[in-house]
Amino acid sequence: MTIDITPADALISTPRHIVISGYEPNSIVVVDARTERAHGAWSSRNYYLTDLDGVVDLNETAPVWGDGDAKGYDTPLWSQSPEEGVANGSFSPSPETPLVTELTVSTLQGDSETATLTQRFLADGVVRTDLDGDITAHLYTPAGPGPYPTVLLLNGSDGGFSDHKAALYASVGIQTLTLAYFNAPGLSPWISETHIEYFEKGFDYLHSLGTALNDRVIVSGQSRGGELTLLLASLLPDKVFGAVAYTPGAFVHSAQTSKAPEADWKDPAWIWHGEPLQNLFHDNPYVEGNPFLHNVPRYEDHNGRNTVFIDAQRSVEHVTRARIPVENINGPVLLVSGTNDKVWPASFASRYVKNQLEAAGHPYEVKHLDYVGAGHSIGLPTVPRVLVSAHPVSGTVSYSGGTALGNALASDDAFDRTVDFIYRAALTPAVA
Repeated sequence: MTIDITPADALISTPRHIVISGYEPNSIVVVDARTERAHGAWSSRNYYLTDLDGVVDLNETAPVWGDGDAKGYDTPLWSQSPEEGVANGSFSPSPETPLVTELTVSTLQGDSETATLTQRFLADGVVRTDLDGDITAHLYTPAGPGPYPTVLLLNGSDGGFSDHKAALYASVGIQTLTLAYFNAPGLSPWISETHIEYFEKGFDYLHSLGTALNDRVIVSGQSRGGELTLLLASLLPDKVFGAVAYTPGAFVHSAQTSKAPEADWKDPAWIWHGEPLQNLFHDNPYVEGNPFLHNVPRYEDHNGRNTVFIDAQRSVEHVTRARIPVENINGPVLLVSGTNDKVWPASFASRYVKNQLEAAGHPYEVKHLDYVGAGHSIGLPTVPRVLVSAHPVSGTVSYSGGTALGNALASDDAFDRTVDFIYRAALTPAVA
């Protein structure tokens, strides 16, 4: 009995080929996958039927029962969930620490075999530089000499850094600065009244290095970071060339779930030239109460929270003043969303932005990847997500939408296409 994993040790974005052989033909084998993640173990169990040669090729065979429901080497991974008592956190404790999965294959009679699959976020030769002066950031520089495609990477409403993605980008040749803007050492714990000028310093720093390919810096972020991505690219076209917005908003939004304790949820998140940027919710007569105050762990309860983003658009005045002026963006734009996002309507926002850019005759590539069956948690390949979780800043419980399979398929595809897009953007001829 053998478990062949090829390659057994590689970057997390590297596809694998897993073949189980030497078992009885037309018999059930049990595949248990257990991975130590940031706060403890996650695991899955899937049952497969061997073929007439006693073989299961996971890349070509779906489970007949269990936690997963699709063929693919990564089914035992994305179908994992936290073991009892383990908190959410599906990455490793740090990018320097790989994810190690024990894959145990057993028969119903109790015979078993175990193999190890190692997934790395950081390739050999990638250098991390921590910055804590004018900006709070981690720079990940690829191995080998530059210049490199270069990205300024932003986290969402949880704040802090996006280290694992930054490390993986650098591992595939993209110089990446993950810039914290709240909820990190030396910064405010809250998103309230964050100054746009702070981000200018991040772009200036990357340009000053002299290692950005064609002196271009692409901005990218997810969720609130996706909104911020479009906002920064619109406000700072001389410093930013190109935008990659995952599950974004199309309007300037308020502080919402990451507000300071003394602030109202409708108060400003962003300050520009000393003045708050007008948001969709402040003084909007069609928005009542606080939809972010209560736990909404079930799909049927979550529709109420989502409608606030639609209800607010009944006010033409607020839509006009809060609309992000994406027609000012310089460079290509990639938008990534899921059709079943239950945090906010990112699919709508992405379509809205794409329509605006096309109406304005945007001279660069505009691409929208809209994944059916995916929710808000479109991230790195093979990383499992919990669909119900507590917000890391506010503590409110919410449902992010999509299915485990839908989110996995979207994450796998979007990562590869994002990397390709970043390389294209860095090399795209400028339009006069």
